[in-house]
Amino acid sequence: TIWYCGECMSCRPRCPRGNTPGYVIQALRTLSQRLGFFVESEKGRQQLALKRIIGDNILRTGYCIVPRMVRPELHPEQGTVWRWIYDHDKEVFGRFSPAYMRHGAGALRRMDEESLGELHRIFEVSGGMELFEAIERHSDRKARETGRDEGADEAYMMETFTTNSNEHY
Repeated sequence: TIWYCGECMSCRPRCPRGNTPGYVIQALRTLSQRLGFFVESEKGRQQLALKRIIGDNILRTGYCIVPRMVRPELHPEQGTVWRWIYDHDKEVFGRFSPAYMRHGAGALRRMDEESLGELHRIFEVSGGMELFEAIERHSDRKARETGRDEGADEAYMMETFTTNSNEHY
């Protein structure tokens, strides 16, 4: 159930002892990812999708999420409006920022190669790349254990991302 915490840290002001259970959950999640325990639960397996959707976006663009990366087929709850925005992103977001997906200063700008290189070095030094590799390795192992000869391919990632049995196990 560690994967159900939103890490909003509202537990801290509510705790009569001044503890922050959210930090314990963060530590347990990291340990689970490093050791591969996360693949043993439905919600834990979604770490692969988060790593690929958000983590890889950070390394590729410098942002967690950019509008162009929020694929409508992954978010049907957004409805047809999001599909239209997605299809017309340059027009829509260009109104907010002339730098949208371009080099230069401003919101949602395209990051220069030097900045992206620095970001990659931060991930290397801080252990982020090692953690991403562990998530990929353990996910691939689990996919193969479940009979997927292709390992943790795009289809497996989509299945883990969209599966929701509403059971806590």
